[in-house]
Amino acid sequence: MLFFKCVALFLVLAVSHPSHGTVPGLVLVLGQGDVGQLGLGEDVMERKRAVLLALPEETTQVEAGGMHTVCLSQSGSVYTFGCNDDGALGRDTSEEGLEMVPGKVELENRIVQVSAGDSHTAALSENGVVYIWGSFRVRDGTYTAARYSVFLISYACYGVLIILFSVFRIITV
Repeated sequence: MLFFKCVALFLVLAVSHPSHGTVPGLVLVLGQGDVGQLGLGEDVMERKRAVLLALPEETTQVEAGGMHTVCLSQSGSVYTFGCNDDGALGRDTSEEGLEMVPGKVELENRIVQVSAGDSHTAALSENGVVYIWGSFRVRDGTYTAARYSVFLISYACYGVLIILFSVFRIITV
């Protein structure tokens, strides 16, 4: 078990940089953008070379989901763009083309970390509240689409991180 812990620590150090999540910067995008996951608008379906993404604030974290992208700004705001079929963007995109460009997700608290999955997004606030929106697979294999606000309680037990989620209310989009 000790060997496994050392290997895991080495991998984290090899792919991480101390400035990740703390030093604000600009976002460069490239690749496939057929559903807006590049944030460059309706006319850009692919970029073979990196191009600067226009965001209203400098960014400290960027996460790529299945077909959407999430950016966390230095001020704690969340910007999303890409496929919003299951609500993964956490904002209204009913007007044509809104999902293809960065848009701000309105949340009650300042966000300090974001995560993107296949069709969902999660955001951790500075006071420990986790917001989750999009679609999720439940135990019986079915999907549900909703937007939840949950408490996150975590603690370490013999080196294993245990995370408990407790839903305390549903937020309508």
